Amino acid sequence: MYDCAKLKEFCEKLMCDAGISEKNSRDFSDSLLFAEMRGIGSHGLTRLKTYYSRAKTGLVDAKAVPTVENEQPSLLLVDGQNGMGVASAVYAMDACIDRAEKTGACFAAVKGGNHFGCAAYFALRAAKKGMIGVAMANGP
Repeated sequence: MYDCAKLKEFCEKLMCDAGISEKNSRDFSDSLLFAEMRGIGSHGLTRLKTYYSRAKTGLVDAKAVPTVENEQPSLLLVDGQNGMGVASAVYAMDACIDRAEKTGACFAAVKGGNHFGCAAYFALRAAKKGMIGVAMANGP
């Protein structure tokens, strides 16, 4: 057995070392452990080395900040700027939640977001607010 809090702290420190912000490192680490705890090891800690390497070598832009490229009241196009997929997906889902509270629904597409791990992690962000969330990807 492993201590989840220690694993999360280790992941956060490692990703910060790769240049990822503290907030994005927290979200990223939380998403990996979420996958592990749900029995989805293929999207959990086994991916840590790959994600770290991609950020450390610049294959993924560790400093990228997602932006809204185009928007309507209930529709967003988010550009992840080739950053961490988790950061882009958290940004998009949280923006959808905020807008859906006002308009009743919101949908987002993300480009330049990279692999984001376990999709349920993002959908459940909406569920925690009493909303329906759907997350999916079209990339490898």
